[in-house]
Amino acid sequence: MYLATSLEVLMRRCADLSLALHDFSNAARYLKLCIHELFETMADRPYNVPYIAACQEAIAICHYFDGKLALPSAMPWSVGRSHPKVRSDSSVCRLELALNDYDSGKAPNYVIRTALLLYEYGRSRTPPCNAASKAIAEHLLRGGWLRQNKLYRALIYDTLASLSIFMNPPYPSNLPTPVTLPLDYSVETSVRTYVRRLIEGAGLYRECGASEASLRCYLRVQEVLRGVGQRGSWKYLYEHVLTTTADLYFALREDRKGLTILTACLVLGTPRYRSSEARRHLEYFMEQQQRALKLMGYGLCPHMPLPLIDRPSFTIDRNVYMTDSETGQAESLVGEVAAEEEWDCMEELTRKYYQTNVMKRYPAVTFPPYHSDHARLNYIFGGNRTNKTQRKALRVTKGNQ
Repeated sequence: MYLATSLEVLMRRCADLSLALHDFSNAARYLKLCIHELFETMADRPYNVPYIAACQEAIAICHYFDGKLALPSAMPWSVGRSHPKVRSDSSVCRLELALNDYDSGKAPNYVIRTALLLYEYGRSRTPPCNAASKAIAEHLLRGGWLRQNKLYRALIYDTLASLSIFMNPPYPSNLPTPVTLPLDYSVETSVRTYVRRLIEGAGLYRECGASEASLRCYLRVQEVLRGVGQRGSWKYLYEHVLTTTADLYFALREDRKGLTILTACLVLGTPRYRSSEARRHLEYFMEQQQRALKLMGYGLCPHMPLPLIDRPSFTIDRNVYMTDSETGQAESLVGEVAAEEEWDCMEELTRKYYQTNVMKRYPAVTFPPYHSDHARLNYIFGGNRTNKTQRKALRVTKGNQ
């Protein structure tokens, strides 16, 4: 502590008065005198190191308002801390000196604040110093100052993701839909870095209870991955993004959107439905589907019933030719008449449910014709009538029912 009449306090008051009068040059001179005095008493007062860092930060602010603040470097740790016998060069950013002084003075909160100031200063330049801002954010993560603060780490990961996509964008901007990414190593590396950092930030957001922010990160990842597809090892990453997005929607009580994402995951044939655990994943999908539809007021859906699966493991494949051949073999074993009767029975049950529950509640709702309706029309007309005539006959047959 200093006395009110001490030289240090008087110099600090002169610096504050110069700042209030917008005399930034004199304010910087007084602050340099304060640093010199703090170094003189360093042997008796080891706690002067954070004060020196504060003076360096104030000098940086004065230089910023004067337009003399040097640009940050890509290696902020290489600048070192303040030294009494080494005069600071004008090409050295004073904020970097303050950052290293705060670090040596064991003041982690001020290190975080100064690093964020450095980051914003680099991004606000024209053109922006993206490489320096990226190095500062990565240095903040590697330094361990954010180890106990998950929310700050999530914000830094989110920031780094934005920087990586800004430095090397994967597709042109202002397009309604992203183009397909080329098989280029540099572009794919940039996209993977972007995705990895966003997923790490989303996980930390989720641990902090910020599910909305986590969902925002995953939706951004999904927007970029649309241009990648499921080629190579991207399919595992794509599946992780889809399933986690669905879980977040369910956690936020957005059951419709969660069910839509899960259905897309099933339709796309992601790896989880092609492994030995496909049956368990399909049962989970059906449970979530039934729960979501019940909350929406639907007790039954035409595609909800599934046949009994006796085999301990099965796979879901999107290969149309292979699935058609296997379906044809199974149909030939069961018999065409039995399959038609079973399908018509299921359609009649769903028809009764929709007519008694859904269509009375929502008169404007219309449903496409069932498979049995087309079979009846083919039987009546032999499949030679026009669509208009078939629709008219369909209304007649429905009225007769």
